[in-house]
Amino acid sequence: TLTVGTLGFCPGGGTPGTTEGATVSAQPAPGCLIPNLPDVFYAFNSGSNTVIQYNLVLGTMQGRAVQVLTACDGTEVFCEGDVDTGTFPVTPTTDYILRVLSVPGFTGTFSVCLQTPPPAAPEDECATAIAIGDGTYPFDNTAATGTDITSCTFGDTKDVWYRYTASCDGNE
Repeated sequence: TLTVGTLGFCPGGGTPGTTEGATVSAQPAPGCLIPNLPDVFYAFNSGSNTVIQYNLVLGTMQGRAVQVLTACDGTEVFCEGDVDTGTFPVTPTTDYILRVLSVPGFTGTFSVCLQTPPPAAPEDECATAIAIGDGTYPFDNTAATGTDITSCTFGDTKDVWYRYTASCDGNE
């Protein structure tokens, strides 16, 4: 069982785990990775949260995915491969299963932690894009939500928005 903590909760990197010696379960194939992968399972309750951030800290494990299911043999709520930190939507006070999968030949140790995500950045939506000028600007999309842009082949992705007006002196 995992506990969903507050932001910064992951003491010591989280709960230790391993896919070494794990077998392939009969659970639904992950939507973000190939089927028939060794896996391990954790149960958690979402508490009052509507979004949860997961953190994987890799030890010896390499190729990996995280899948969230509504129950054993349940519906996939979220799946992401080869990403160590991400967020997924949940229904408050609901039980879920977190499945950590590993590519055969890349099994190993890791730690996992669940916490509330940081608050969304002000540039998270197009309507609240931050104006920037020439130069370099750091950004963080850890807590960003997705914007469904139908013309974009990436679909619903974690995005941040900035507004830039090019300076022009009339010369080309």
